[in-house]
Amino acid sequence: MNQQERNAKFRRENPDYQRDWAKQNREKTRSYYRKYAKASCEKIRARKNTPAAKVARAKYNREYYLANKIQSQAKHAVKKAIAAGILVRPSHCSKCPRKTDIEGHHDSYAEKDWLRVRWLCVSCHGVYHAERLEAETRGLTLQDARRGQQSILALIGDKDV
Repeated sequence: MNQQERNAKFRRENPDYQRDWAKQNREKTRSYYRKYAKASCEKIRARKNTPAAKVARAKYNREYYLANKIQSQAKHAVKKAIAAGILVRPSHCSKCPRKTDIEGHHDSYAEKDWLRVRWLCVSCHGVYHAERLEAETRGLTLQDARRGQQSILALIGDKDV
């Protein structure tokens, strides 16, 4: 029997060994993971700050701006309006009670609508875009897709409709 087989047999016979060892050596385990996390962060930070990485990031940002110019301008307009006090970022999502990571969503990127923003948390914003994408792939408006979803849920007896 080789070492790998012996280790596998030991783990089968002692399934709680690692967890128990970690509990008994909590400080040792914590210090190991802190040291690992710190070293990992320092490596990432060092990679990000190289001249080549800065050039690559600037190139990517410029390409993104040129490809999404109207969206970028709308986002910038909202940032300026918040800084000037024209818009106020709410403390909670407009769809759920969550109070962290609130993002502005533009329903339209027409210049007159740049400051019309729907305030959503990251989670609700993702759900909104997923619903919209699904509706577009089925050739429906978002409202029609939601109505269809509600009627299906009513048919199967979901109480939350």
